[in-house]
Amino acid sequence: MLLIKRITIENFVCFNRLEIEPTTNPDMPLTVIRAENGSGKTTLLRAIRWGMYGERALPGNARNFSLHPADWQPDAQGIRTMVSILFETDGSSWQHLEGQSKRAAFELRRTVRTEKTAPGRSDRPDFRRIDETAYLQQQRADGSWKTHDGGADAVVEELLPWELRDFFVMDADEAADYVGGSENKTMDRHQVIDKTTYAVSALLGLDTFRKAEDRLKKISNEFGRNASRATGDRKLAERQAELDRSREELDRITARVQSNVETKTDVQDKLDRARGRLEKAVGNIHAHDQLKQRMADNRESLQKTQQRRRRALDELGAGIFDISLFGALASGEIQSVRERLQPLYDDGSIPVRHVEFVKSLLERGECVCGQPLDARSKFGRRVQESVSQSSSQKEKANWLSDVLDAANTLHSYRDGMAWRHACAEHETELGDLDNDLRELEAVKREIDFKLKQVDDQEVQVSRDEIAMLEKQLEGIQRNLGADDIEAGSLRKKVNKLEGTIRDQQVRAREANEHRRNKSIADLLVRILQGAYASIRGDQVAELDLQMNRLFRQMASNVTDDATAENDQGKATLAMIAKVGLRPLDGDDDKYEIFALNSRERSMPPTEINGASRRILALSFVLALCKASRTRAPLVADSLLNFMSGSVRTNTLRVTAETASQPILLLTGSDLESERDAELVARHAGASYTLTGQWQHESEGGDVLRMTQAGKVSLLCHCGPRAYCDVCERQGQSEKTGWTRRRDGVHRQ
Repeated sequence: MLLIKRITIENFVCFNRLEIEPTTNPDMPLTVIRAENGSGKTTLLRAIRWGMYGERALPGNARNFSLHPADWQPDAQGIRTMVSILFETDGSSWQHLEGQSKRAAFELRRTVRTEKTAPGRSDRPDFRRIDETAYLQQQRADGSWKTHDGGADAVVEELLPWELRDFFVMDADEAADYVGGSENKTMDRHQVIDKTTYAVSALLGLDTFRKAEDRLKKISNEFGRNASRATGDRKLAERQAELDRSREELDRITARVQSNVETKTDVQDKLDRARGRLEKAVGNIHAHDQLKQRMADNRESLQKTQQRRRRALDELGAGIFDISLFGALASGEIQSVRERLQPLYDDGSIPVRHVEFVKSLLERGECVCGQPLDARSKFGRRVQESVSQSSSQKEKANWLSDVLDAANTLHSYRDGMAWRHACAEHETELGDLDNDLRELEAVKREIDFKLKQVDDQEVQVSRDEIAMLEKQLEGIQRNLGADDIEAGSLRKKVNKLEGTIRDQQVRAREANEHRRNKSIADLLVRILQGAYASIRGDQVAELDLQMNRLFRQMASNVTDDATAENDQGKATLAMIAKVGLRPLDGDDDKYEIFALNSRERSMPPTEINGASRRILALSFVLALCKASRTRAPLVADSLLNFMSGSVRTNTLRVTAETASQPILLLTGSDLESERDAELVARHAGASYTLTGQWQHESEGGDVLRMTQAGKVSLLCHCGPRAYCDVCERQGQSEKTGWTRRRDGVHRQ
């Protein structure tokens, strides 16, 4: 029936502004929105429901539920909340499965203003909501938009009726109402049956048959009554006079419409010519914007060139500290140092080279001539004294050697050529940059001149004329619309009067005609009843098979599933042998979901654990959409709660492969396993993460970076195994095995 293309939310509880674009790729239909508990999943679901259905979609006492941002303090100025849903439809609906028109795009936009008020009682809020308005726009073939004639709420009710909201915007706990309620909620059986029956009848189209049957019965009864009343004649003169007056009024309106059509043609021609003059003045309709873009590019080039010139000047100024300049300026002193120290280097005085050799002889205890060098020998003691004296002078000698090395290095720069060459390069670069700046300034003056011409001359006159003509054309269109409505009403009146007068002439035959029509209506009722019984049996049987098949797929390879603490002692998936849908005993028009164990004993929902109830409800929702060929989004919050292991993976896979446009709000723990991550990579065409900034670690949470102050939830494009500066949490990389990079790319 429809696909959601974009959801935009402004100033709704913890969302300052949020924009989500679910995937519409049929090969990758899954959209994943990951969020830890308390980060805004349920709020997002409520925002979508409010956008679709308005105030009645809010939980509890809607009057006390605050839509406005948590940090906003009520004031007289107020704050505007808005939810926009852009969607595409093929013209079909839950009542008309085959599309009646071509594919079209719509935007549903709902707004409301919240302002401060003085509560009359302590239990009343200090705010009130006013001016809630829903708009529905439809996109024309040329890409423009028009207000849809049907009205927003009426169209939503036709496409996604309120009673079937759990099929399209699903809270997992609410969806469990189809199987008796969630773990903390118990429902009467008749409530469950009524809810299930409505969904089956509506989506399979069975209620359409019932309505048609009731309508035919009423028509048949009316024919019977008319046959009894069809006696006597009436005066024709009054009717004929009224007909003549109506025809004259219709002629006047028709003439006025023709005049307006001619005026519209003239105005449209003037508008086309004014647009032509505008194009001629500017060159083309985009020339003004192109000039502005050229100016922006020129401004950017000027800034870059000026930055390069500043760098070149800095580098030229830094040349005063260059070693080559110092070598040229101090060449005389450097030569004097070399002349003093080079002889000392040549005779081995600097650096001291013999000390280490003599030390090695002392360590060995014998001179190269064979004399002993131990501490007891006289010769050895003399050598030791010499080494001690030489070591004390080694540091000075080595320092003089370093001075000689530095002097030799500086000596190579004595002519100053390297410094002059570097300066020349910087001077050349500065000259080139100055030329570039002069050219850019000239271009800037040229663009300024053209922009001034465009702004101050014929363009503004043409634009004013176009605005005036467009306004005039809009007024003519309104008048034509009003005249068309009035003319239509008069035509109906004329036709009715003509029919009344004509009927007067055949009144004698009317009673017999009514009796024949009643017989035909009675026959149609019987035909419709037979078709209804046949279709009901076939479609319910198909739904029953589809439901059991999907349930078995989600429960496959499960030997036992984990059970929550409050579900201890309740039946698990492994204990359920068959599920399906069956008519109620004694009333074939009502239905209920059933589950059987291996002994074919019925298992009431109160005997089944929470995860199994969710899977049972989900198998019903998916099977009913499939059997009824309902193509619609499935926005589901906390769908995988209480599930683990293969149960969770199977449920995720079946939902992604069966639903037309699944949009799943999940936690990180729902997607921990490699299998879940692979499923998302295979089926998800879009992935997002919601992060509650109030969960920053400074507030006792585990979000590492405070990217926006306040009680807001931010959206990023991270998938189930990725994270960024917005959504990074403590221990995330260790938990998932993924790492974070500066460029935002995430790799395992």
